[in-house]
Amino acid sequence: MGTATNYIEFGPGGVVTGAGYTPDGTLPAGAVPCTQAQFSDWTLASLVNNVIVIGPAPAPSAAQIAAAAYVAFIAGGLTVTSTGTPALSGVYPIDPASQADIATEAQFISTFSEFTNGGTTNLQWVLANDALVTFPTTAEFLAFAKQAGQIVAAAKLAAAQGASMPAATATIP
Repeated sequence: MGTATNYIEFGPGGVVTGAGYTPDGTLPAGAVPCTQAQFSDWTLASLVNNVIVIGPAPAPSAAQIAAAAYVAFIAGGLTVTSTGTPALSGVYPIDPASQADIATEAQFISTFSEFTNGGTTNLQWVLANDALVTFPTTAEFLAFAKQAGQIVAAAKLAAAQGASMPAATATIP
């Protein structure tokens, strides 16, 4: 039989979800053994690097703030305004899968001088709201791909430098 133990239970992100006592030392999932002093203040506990900390959670680091800003930037999409073909205006997803799709289409156009659908006109593309737009020419798609690539690269650089995110807007002809 184990030793009687006080414990604090933690959920995702080290947030406290409960506390308890086990007479035989068997701990429930997510529980960490604690001292009597930690147990008495368990509602103020947080788990930081697998260490129980009593008091306010530590402020996020600059790197954590920058990473969160980048994730939010990417999740918000890219607002594109087309001056030549207003129907192309909208919010385009720029998450990693969409970035790969954009890059693949641009490379295909650059290699074969046509869209992946086999034509040089009328490629349908999905906006962030699931609406479809149609790129009339490969040149217009390449203009969009260039802007998307430059915006994502600028956001990555801003995150690495701890700087403000760029505006998530672009204008294409």
